[in-house]
Amino acid sequence: MKKLIISIILIISPILAQCDWNEDDTIDIIDITSMVDCILFDCFDGTQCDWTGDGAMNIVDIVETVDCILNDCAVFGCMDIESFNFNSDANIQCFDCCEYEAILYFGMVDPIPGTIEIWLDAPGPVAGFQFNISGLTINGASAGAAGSTSGWQVATSSGIVIGFVFGEDYLPAGNYLLTILTFSEIVGFDVCISDVIISAPPGGGSYPVIDENCLIYCCEPEPACTDPEACNFNPDSMYDDGSCYYPVGCNDWCLYDEGEALENDCFGECGGSASMNECGCVGGSTGLDSDWCYGCTDPDANNFDPLAIIDDGSCE
Repeated sequence: MKKLIISIILIISPILAQCDWNEDDTIDIIDITSMVDCILFDCFDGTQCDWTGDGAMNIVDIVETVDCILNDCAVFGCMDIESFNFNSDANIQCFDCCEYEAILYFGMVDPIPGTIEIWLDAPGPVAGFQFNISGLTINGASAGAAGSTSGWQVATSSGIVIGFVFGEDYLPAGNYLLTILTFSEIVGFDVCISDVIISAPPGGGSYPVIDENCLIYCCEPEPACTDPEACNFNPDSMYDDGSCYYPVGCNDWCLYDEGEALENDCFGECGGSASMNECGCVGGSTGLDSDWCYGCTDPDANNFDPLAIIDDGSCE
């Protein structure tokens, strides 16, 4: 094993970030010792120099690494296809170099109270954000991760939304509701997010971002019914014109629907045929004849009917 270590030290000189254990941008005795030590004691998870992809370091991985260095075939770069700086030519993963985009986008819009959700898909911890909203008159921002995390402040002014934290309670990586904006009116044909800045903690700069996310309106929204409970609710309109009309009957029938509005009969069946008479609720789904309660009510009569309620003069 000592001969193997010495041989590798002599022939490895280029920078090989995949096996650079001490992260000093060069392969040295510390890196070689660490790699061999991990092979001997099986402490390595096999991700930095695992050429065979078997999840463990072995002699094949070392030979492949040396061969690639000698033949100048190593191409360092980000090999994660989901990253912002994916390098399709890379065959050696660079150390902690992959960059990922932050995505800021609209969530649910509720025109009745005038609220619009802003969601963030963050590649790492977030210490601050700023973006512009066009097409809306913004009144404020609240709730979401920025509104519920200690130390965070969110402010709005002239269509600009700014959020930052006092301290180190950074927002996490992941996809979550960032904040909810309140607005008083729509002032354009589309509502857009632009000029987005998503800041990492101090020293981390800002993340690449995807913005220009818009809610497009083909034209000026026409006034219509904006009540979701109404028959003629128009989800595309932001302005209520008082034209709402509502379902009627037990079948929630709306004007222009097929059929007609129905009512519950005395038995509680929508559109049923049961009705009330002297015997109570009869017919329909009750299973009772309309005259079931008539009969002889005299207990001394030969034809006394204990179920009869109304005497029909038939006693004998």
